[in-house]
Amino acid sequence: MAAQVTRDVLKKVSLFRGLSEEELDQIAKLCSFRGYEGGALCQFEGQMADQIHFIHKGKVGVEFHIPNIAYGCKDIVLDTLGIGDIFGWSALLKGTPWATLRTIEPTEVIHISAPDLLGLCNSNNHIGYVVMKNLATIITSRLRRNRVATLNAIVAIRGGW
Repeated sequence: MAAQVTRDVLKKVSLFRGLSEEELDQIAKLCSFRGYEGGALCQFEGQMADQIHFIHKGKVGVEFHIPNIAYGCKDIVLDTLGIGDIFGWSALLKGTPWATLRTIEPTEVIHISAPDLLGLCNSNNHIGYVVMKNLATIITSRLRRNRVATLNAIVAIRGGW
């Protein structure tokens, strides 16, 4: 029998900070664990997704493909996600993933159906507000980190300004 996701596990997930234990219990019922071997692809850029993932154990690299490069590696890792980090959040916005993600080491994630979580957010305004507020914070942080990583990658490719 598979292990059940508990509220104590979800307390470590940034998307759910600020929710009560009862609200976390409601979300836990919708969650499952999934494991990936090291080097496994767990999200593809541009592919429609309906699952949100939270890293429970391990690390995931955020890869971007650089088009129109005639030499060297065309895929670079711009960010590394660890325990408590979220990926697949674009499913909450009915968008497609912006990046490909590959595990750096054996990784265990908690996953939840985006339609199920959105349904819960619609039926409980407090959960919806907290989740969307936290999602905005996560997206803002991720954009900042990606901007710095992109600038560093450009400098590395060009060999300086």
